[in-house]
Amino acid sequence: MPIPPGAGCVLLFGGSFDPPHAAHAELASLARDAVFPGGDARLVLIPAARSPHKAVGPVASGPSRVAMLRLAFRDDPRASVWTEELDRAAQTGEASYFVDTIRAARALLGAGADLRFLIGADQAASFHRWRAFREVLELGGPVVLPRSPLDTPERVLDAMAASGAWSGEELAAWRGAIAEVGVLDARATDVRAGASRGVLAPAVRAYIESHGLYAPA
Repeated sequence: MPIPPGAGCVLLFGGSFDPPHAAHAELASLARDAVFPGGDARLVLIPAARSPHKAVGPVASGPSRVAMLRLAFRDDPRASVWTEELDRAAQTGEASYFVDTIRAARALLGAGADLRFLIGADQAASFHRWRAFREVLELGGPVVLPRSPLDTPERVLDAMAASGAWSGEELAAWRGAIAEVGVLDARATDVRAGASRGVLAPAVRAYIESHGLYAPA
């Protein structure tokens, strides 16, 4: 993991990042600084090889998504890209299960580190379907970004309660995990289709154009 030795506060942010857009960069950095206000916490970005929750894999290659992530976050000195899931998939060919990733992170950081992970509200609503989801919560704490239509804490919790997977006490704990730093509305699918290119950092947009990514069929 590309962070300084002894880093005690780490926020993991995994996803396809296909491509990474401004909402990823701005809100993730704001969430890190809201959760860890001391100014020394690290944001670690983890591009997935293939999400087990999606029928198909990313459009862009792993190396391209790593390159775009580094461009998207290049102005944030406390953000870095960890290729754990891409490297693991290269060996096993399996989808990227976050429980394996957070196990690896905890083993590297040690029991004393304050380890959290950032997810969107849609992922929180379906979190009970994640592999070994309760173990994930034992290894690190969630941080949730509201996302339309789950754009308020109340809507996030209502969606989670509807699953029947959580007790009232657990939902109260999730309420404290919601980072009210803005709403994650930009969608990578729109960007790939040619819309909303304005939500991309100029360097990312230039990379996409120069490499012919997401061109219409």
